Amino acid sequence: MKFRLKLRGNKEEIIIEAEGLIDVQWHNAPVEPIPQPKPKGGISLLDATRKTLIRFNLNALGKELAEAAGVPSYAIINDKILKDLLDKLPQSLEEMREIRSLSPVKVERYGQRILDVILPHRTAMAG
Repeated sequence: MKFRLKLRGNKEEIIIEAEGLIDVQWHNAPVEPIPQPKPKGGISLLDATRKTLIRFNLNALGKELAEAAGVPSYAIINDKILKDLLDKLPQSLEEMREIRSLSPVKVERYGQRILDVILPHRTAMAG
């Protein structure tokens, strides 16, 4: 499965093209990072990029798991589950169990795989 992601900032544009899961390595610079202004009630461009990568990777994971189970992808991760995961960005199975759209069965079957997609990006996000 191929993805094309296009993000626009004030004076920059990021285009990412990938096939399958997108793996991005975030490197910490040896100098202080430049503070990113956050719009009122919003998130920085970098965090928005990370959330977008999480969304793409969760979609790809859902399709992969659905194909293996022989069911449609929305039977594994539907739009409501995806939205709730992106809103909460759980860091543990316990936090994932608090998401009402995720059944206990889905948490048991797919929870760790979902966390494996979320955690590398979540831990790098500000706030």
